[in-house]
This record gives sequence, structure tokens and C-alpha cells, in this order.
Amino acid sequence: MTSGIKSVADLVTMPPRRAANRLIRLFYSQDERLRWGAIDAFGEVVGALAHEDPEAARIFMRRLMWSLNDESGGIGWGAPEAMASVMVNSREMATEYGPILVSYVKEDGNFLEYPPLRVGAMWGLAITSRQHPDIMSDVGLCDALNPYLSQGDLLEMVLAIIAVKAAGCPRAGDITVPEELKGRVVRLYWDGRVREDSLEKLLELGVAG
Repeated sequence: MTSGIKSVADLVTMPPRRAANRLIRLFYSQDERLRWGAIDAFGEVVGALAHEDPEAARIFMRRLMWSLNDESGGIGWGAPEAMASVMVNSREMATEYGPILVSYVKEDGNFLEYPPLRVGAMWGLAITSRQHPDIMSDVGLCDALNPYLSQGDLLEMVLAIIAVKAAGCPRAGDITVPEELKGRVVRLYWDGRVREDSLEKLLELGVAG
């Protein structure tokens, strides 16, 4: 970590723009706890900045979006999660950038080809849907996630189900865990810690909080 910084908590005491810039660097950390702590803190810092200086917050959001663009030359680790973290903390940012986050999982949108990044976007849709269900249901989330509800990567499916249930999508109440997947253990960061639990338990936690 940067010299003189002992923890993420030290960073958030800095002026918002400086703190956000430092936190972005930690998205690439191999330390799972540090990485997720930085993503959560970034959301708090930039979410608060959005209330004081919306354009400054937009600059950070556009920076994250650029990192996911092929032309950036980078990979954009943590970018979808960080965008969602900001949206959880700012209803205005959720309204503005919710459609973009949804587009990352749509094959006819800004589809993220690299699975780990797409899972990150799906995680972002899940946490944002729980915080702002009305906004997310209005930006096409329900239709976009329909293909993920019964096929594909297990973690993507878990997060898609959490998102559509949280957003109150039509027929969300009828979605059940496929029989062959019951009891499967999934590793997922949720509510401040990494959990390893059954698919059913994680779905319950995801919707209930």
C-alpha cells in the first residue's frame, strides 16, 4: 500500500478527490479484504461527493467506465463494483448510471466479454437493486437478467436471481433454485464480508439484507 497509509480508514479521512484516487489503486490488490474495503469506501466517498459536486462524481464514474473500454488498454478490475457502490450511496448516480451498468450484461449493449468483469457487473446490479429497486426496475434490469436466471455461470445466476427478486421484477416470486443446484456452496462478498454458504442461504440474505 502507499507509504504512510495503514488502512482504508486512513484514506477516507483525506479530501474526497484525493481519497477516491487512492482507493481506485486498491481495486487491483490481491488482498481480498483490502480490495473490497476500498470498493465500499469509494462508494461512500464518491456518493457523498455526488451530493456536493455532482460533476466531480461523474468524472470518477466516467473514469471507471473508460477502464472497461477496450481502448483504455487496461482491464478495469473493480470498476463495475465501484460504480455500483457509488450508486448505492447516491440515488442520483443510480438514476444516471443504472442503465449503463445494466448494459454491461446485455449482449446487444456494452457487454463485458471477460467473465470476472461481468460477474462484477452482476454483483453491482444485485446491490443496487436492493437499495434502489424502483430505479433498477425502470432501466431494463428485468429483461436484461432474464437469460441468466436458469443457465450459465453459477455465481452470475445467483446474483441475477438476487437482483430480480430485490427489484420486484414480474414473476420474481416464481423463481426457484434448480433442484440440481440445491446445496451448492457459493463464495460471495455481501454486506461487508465474504460469505461461503449454500445457494439458497445466499439468495435469502441477498433479498432480506
